[in-house]
Amino acid sequence: MPGRSFCISESPLFVKTIFTGTLCTTFTKLPLALSGGSKANRAPVAGEKELNVKKTVFMKDFAIKCSRFCAGEELVVSSLAPGLRFYNLEKEKMIVLNSLFSHKGLDKKDAVIGGIEVSQKGDMVAAFTENSLGNIGVVNSQSKQMLFELNMNEGCVDAKFGREHQLITAGDRGYVYIWDLRKRAVIEKFKDFGSQTTTAITTIGDFLLTGSKAGYVNMYQSPFNQKSEPIKRFENITTTI
Repeated sequence: MPGRSFCISESPLFVKTIFTGTLCTTFTKLPLALSGGSKANRAPVAGEKELNVKKTVFMKDFAIKCSRFCAGEELVVSSLAPGLRFYNLEKEKMIVLNSLFSHKGLDKKDAVIGGIEVSQKGDMVAAFTENSLGNIGVVNSQSKQMLFELNMNEGCVDAKFGREHQLITAGDRGYVYIWDLRKRAVIEKFKDFGSQTTTAITTIGDFLLTGSKAGYVNMYQSPFNQKSEPIKRFENITTTI
């Protein structure tokens, strides 16, 4: 799925409904606006100042927290409750995964999905919990089956798929983990430079950018190792990343 990109906005886009996030992808050419309730809205990209809602999806008893486009017209959505929902916008069909970590015996609050990320090919979804255990479930987006689970030694705050079967995750203690999904193991781990808590990461080709509560953005270049240091650092950002 070459050229796939996402943009996130915390700003309200509509007058009647306040949306907590917007996700855009060049693959579908459709932005997705999420409400704090149970609605996901889809609108065409035409460059207008205001976007007209083309489709509204209501998910009963499922307060939407995060969503990503998978292959084609399918969405994967997480909530304040455990589990995921896959919704096909074209067929208007929904598949529910009630809980990814029920076998762990986690309390409901510990099984809540903190975030989700889709691989570049759209064939895998990584979903991580909000708890301090660092549970990461990798799901096949076609079969909707859990492939395997990864566990960090700290809470997971963000995840991004890298190149060559890699998943990159950031922990709440400021460490960055590089996973080989074929081996299902950590192959490298390093401390995010100058950061007590990494809050967000993103990947661009061979580059990795990390953000922190202190307002720093670090840029790293692969290959990564235990001694990885930023090749560029953006400082004096006054807000938390």
